[in-house]
Amino acid sequence: MNSTIGRIALFIVLLTLSCTHGSNRVEEVKTPLKHIVLLDLKETCTAEEEALIVLRLTSLSRIEGVHNLSVSRRTETEDPRALEDYDVMLSMEFESIEKLKAYAVDEHHLAIRKSLATYVDSAPRVIDSME
Repeated sequence: MNSTIGRIALFIVLLTLSCTHGSNRVEEVKTPLKHIVLLDLKETCTAEEEALIVLRLTSLSRIEGVHNLSVSRRTETEDPRALEDYDVMLSMEFESIEKLKAYAVDEHHLAIRKSLATYVDSAPRVIDSME
């Protein structure tokens, strides 16, 4: 009987240790930081210029730390709740806030921002979120 109680006690200790160790592993899992940018283009922007803007924004995927880059154009859905004051949406993910900060000062990113300044009507709006 003592051997059974000892085994049960050992099981409980091992279970407790594995649960504690498991909780540390949960903290190690990285949740991506989602970074969304909404651009409002000038009324004078032509379809060709808008296509060029999308192409330039797509090139941001080559920057280290950028994951799951997506560039899309606003679509009219007749939903009264939908935002209307943007034309292009840029969406990407980063492994951490530090990676986002490195992206913000990356030379290629800054060059793209500068090259698009003449086409953008107002300051970009940004949404950052993490699960």
